Amino acid sequence: GDITILGKAGNTVYVGGIVATQNGYERTDLANYGKITIGANIKGGSCFVGGICYDGQYSKVWTRCHNHGDIEFTKEFTNTGNVRCGGIIGKFETDGHYGIFDECSNSGNISFLGHSDSYMRLGGMIGCHRAGAIVVVRNGFTNSGNITYAGDVAGADNVHIGGLIGCPSGTC
Repeated sequence: GDITILGKAGNTVYVGGIVATQNGYERTDLANYGKITIGANIKGGSCFVGGICYDGQYSKVWTRCHNHGDIEFTKEFTNTGNVRCGGIIGKFETDGHYGIFDECSNSGNISFLGHSDSYMRLGGMIGCHRAGAIVVVRNGFTNSGNITYAGDVAGADNVHIGGLIGCPSGTC
């Protein structure tokens, strides 16, 4: 089903289409078809969203993981730490961790239609990939979904948008 967050949030919001966060070696045959809508005013926290999982740092192997659901941000993000959103994983950022991706895809659209004065990282597959984390692609790491940022670009500190990875500062 769909996930919708409304109202006000003053702390960090974590959302995953299948699971918010997890520990484990391998994730296999996961598919999300539900739409994720962040319609809450988030002030002072951060927002991490992934079509499959918001945080991918503790899984090593991702096989046949597919997101088909759209992800949409519709409200205001003020004094927010970061917004990190990816079709598969929102953030993949821990030093020394690696992820091996095999036949993974995103066909869901990612849309930011609100206002932000924070750091934005939007990626078709991974929102933010920090230095020290390693991404290895075996076969099929594809995004066919559209990414739309219709927010106030002048107000945002940094906006990073990528068809595969929004902010790639690690090793691919």
